Formats: sequence, C-alpha cells, structure tokens
Amino acid sequence: MKVMILGGLPDQTSSVGSIKSARLMNGVSQLAHQLVADGHDLVLCSPFEGSADHAALTGLENSDRPARIEFHFPDVEIIRKRVEEWAGRLPNVTFDMFPHHPPVTDEPDASMYSWLLSQLSALDRASALISIGGRIGASAELLLKLAHSRGRLIIPLAGLKGASARFLESHRSEYDDILGDDIQALHEIEADKDFSSILSKAIHKQSPRKMANRRAFISYAKAHADDADFVEVTLRRRGFDVVRDEASFSPGHNIPTEIREKIFSSEVFIALWCAAYACSPWCFDEMELALDRLEAGKIALWILQLDDTRIVPPRARDKLSYPAQNRDKLKGALEVMIASGLAKP
Repeated sequence: MKVMILGGLPDQTSSVGSIKSARLMNGVSQLAHQLVADGHDLVLCSPFEGSADHAALTGLENSDRPARIEFHFPDVEIIRKRVEEWAGRLPNVTFDMFPHHPPVTDEPDASMYSWLLSQLSALDRASALISIGGRIGASAELLLKLAHSRGRLIIPLAGLKGASARFLESHRSEYDDILGDDIQALHEIEADKDFSSILSKAIHKQSPRKMANRRAFISYAKAHADDADFVEVTLRRRGFDVVRDEASFSPGHNIPTEIREKIFSSEVFIALWCAAYACSPWCFDEMELALDRLEAGKIALWILQLDDTRIVPPRARDKLSYPAQNRDKLKGALEVMIASGLAKP
C-alpha cells in the first residue's frame, strides 16, 4: 500500500532544534521504518527539515531493507537538488520522482501553490495518509479534508497538536470505531513497540481495497453531521462506497442535479430522520427522489430515527424504520440491515 506522510511543526514559533522537532523526528522516523518493514511504499513531498516527510526519510538512513518512495515536489532547482541528495544517501531506496512545474508568475503566493499542487498529486497516488502536526489553516488542514472526502484512510497523530489533532478531535467517533481502546496511541508520538503495529492494523482494517461497488447515499440535516460521519465510516468499513452532500460532488456543477445523479446511481438511500430533517426542504426533496426510486424497485430505503419525530412524508410512513437515538443503537441498526441483506433493492 502507498502511504502518504503529511505534516510538520505546527506553528511558526517552533524551531527545527526544538523539543517538538525532536519528537517529530523520533516518532515519524520509527514509524517510517516500520511501514517499510511491513511492505508499504511511502509517498512524500518535502525534503526539508521541520517536515514529517524529512523525519520519515531519516528513519530509512540506517535501514538495510529495500524500500520505494514516490517523491512529489515543485520542480525548482534547490528542491530538486535536495531530493537528489536524499536519493544518494539512501542506496536501498528506489526513488520515483514526480517533479511538478511551478506556475509562471511573479505572484508572492506562487511558491505555496507549487507545494500544494505537489501535495495534491501525492494524495491522488496514496491509499492512506498519516499526518502529524501541521499548521492550522494551512495546506495540511485542507489536504486532510480533501483526503477524508475522497474516502482515504487517515491516521492523524495528535502528539504535536496542530491540524492533525484538530482533525482527530472533529472525527473522534470514526476513530473510536476503527481503533477502540487503542485510540490513545494516536496521542503518543513517542512510539512504543506496539505503536506502528496499531497503525498498520488500522490501515488494513479500512483499506480502500475492501470497498465494494455498492453505493449508499446518506441524507441528513446539517445539525447531525457527526451522526452522518459515524454512518459513513461504519459503511466504508463494511465495503460501501458512500456519497453525501457537496463534499462528494464535482465543483462547478449544479448541486441539485448532482444530488439527483448520485441518488440515481446509489443502491441504498439512508435517511437520518429527526426534527431538523423534517423541517428541511432540501432533505424532503432528497427523500422524495428516493421514494420514487424505491417504488420503481431501483433502491433500498433505510430510515434511521435519531429522535422521536414522527415521519412526515405520506409515502414513507409505512416504511420500516429503526430507532437510533444513540450511537450504540445507530451502529446496531446498521449492522442488522447490512447482515439481513437490506442493502439490495
């Protein structure tokens, strides 16, 4: 599997020689060494100190195991030279280089965009992403959101705070589901002997290779985005391709048209019914489309009741629904429907 390493020192006040930097180097170096030992390829972007990529490279300096690295970087002389230096220092590592031409402009932000282009290319090539630190509001935070919307497995290490810690906190329920009691390992960058194996198990547990072509559309009120997150990660772990709101839609398209197309291409429509859902014209339109498809025998309908609000649409009132007022009930309802074959129209 190709694993992208993302992040670095979380703020501009941190220096390369700081305690934070030492923790970054030690933890990610050990992790990179273990990932290579487990047969994974690394996808990196930065050869410079202070980045998680650099820390991963140092972890391979004393390794005698053959390894492969994809290196995506702006095609600038000083950067290319540094990447080539690393290739010479790591004789057991095969470097596949992906230089990206920087934009021809005098704009002061051109360098930032060059790095972002390289990181986006790296993300497209990776199956999983491991992040640590990263500045809040900068490219690391954007890339984490993009990776999540594309269904990549993300392992956010929170030991250095920053964008990775904030991502973990905002998706806590997903990682409780993936790691259970082992979630504490994501807060400890000083890796103990079991740390890398925990990450490796998580990667295999939610590998994109396990995702089948079965597609589910999640319809929900924005007030219950956390519940939608929980449903999404549960389904992805069980082989579903999940579609939900604008994060799954192409930019520049009419959203209602996109929603219709995604519902029509889905095998399962999941409504997270609640008071907020009942009051949302947007959700009502989505359910009406799904009911049309249901009557045509083209889609399965799962109604998960997050509260005691009565089901309003006349055609949906006699449909089977499941109580899901807490996470245990929500997870249980999903498992019952998946196991009983209700995923098929």
